[in-house]
Amino acid sequence: TDVPMMKDVQNWKSGNGSHLSDDERLVIKRCLGFFAGTESLVANNLMTLTKYITDPECRQYMARQMYEECLHNHTIVYICDSLDLGVKEVYEAYANIKSIREKDEFLMGVTGELNRNEINTQTRQGKRDLYRTAFTYYIVCEGTFFFSGFAMLLALSDKIPGIAEQIQYTLRDESLHIKFGTLLLNKLREQYPEIMDKSFEKELTDVLQQAVELEIAYA
Repeated sequence: TDVPMMKDVQNWKSGNGSHLSDDERLVIKRCLGFFAGTESLVANNLMTLTKYITDPECRQYMARQMYEECLHNHTIVYICDSLDLGVKEVYEAYANIKSIREKDEFLMGVTGELNRNEINTQTRQGKRDLYRTAFTYYIVCEGTFFFSGFAMLLALSDKIPGIAEQIQYTLRDESLHIKFGTLLLNKLREQYPEIMDKSFEKELTDVLQQAVELEIAYA
């Protein structure tokens, strides 16, 4: 809330089309619509994932990350309130916009098992379930599903400088989240080599390929 939104509001509410075109307004609403639902989704998944991570330093970082995800969520609320955007335009995009709904449903389909059932990480299958969820969370959601939205909003930074500044902070955070997530996945793979074989590698590759196709459709 320290970020000034005066120019953003002025350009958004100007009706003469010289400040923001209808297409640019749609880009902003779609990006905010995806972020509004997904920031909540990732924070909830992170809470579940943390239960299974025993390393104290990792748990400390993940606690910090949960705070950052909540802050990103608050950022979207602040932007929407500043621009006086309606609930249906942004907060219900996960239900109303097909490409956003499909991305969210894809994430929940892959990570939902961890939220529905306790997993036994003493078994190979349990370790794989945990790894798949962490992979989907860090590499797909944080690493694939966010960055086209960042690019689109930052491309309009001369017209929406307040939003762009907040997105730059979010981009900084998410880049660190991916760096941590990659380290976590590599350590799990190193400590538990039985997790990975050709069939599981193919399963993860298929997950990422589906995610890329969904992201292209959304963008």
